[in-house]
Amino acid sequence: QQQQQQQQTDDYFTPESLRASAYHGFAERILGILNRHPEYVDVVDDNGWAAIHEAVRMGNLDCIKVLVQSGCNLQLQNNQDHNAMDMALDIHGDAHPVTQYLQGVGPEEWL
Repeated sequence: QQQQQQQQTDDYFTPESLRASAYHGFAERILGILNRHPEYVDVVDDNGWAAIHEAVRMGNLDCIKVLVQSGCNLQLQNNQDHNAMDMALDIHGDAHPVTQYLQGVGPEEWL
């Protein structure tokens, strides 16, 4: 039983779990995963998607803030050559709170 508990704990702290948490809006879970494994912040899946892409796609601003504060690479491009700002503009438009936040924390060329 202890081995089974360890496996469940290990499954909780994976890059896949981080991306799923960003997709579903679980900011506290993201924080927990990154506190234990900060190296996961920019790990991508087969499509080149990192947690920041999932959070932006779903408009999960709290998750985006946690990822930014954890040092995610906002210029990281997925396999479609889209970074976080590209996705925010395409999906949400320039007036959306996610886009506005990214403009405030992103590189100067985003302004």
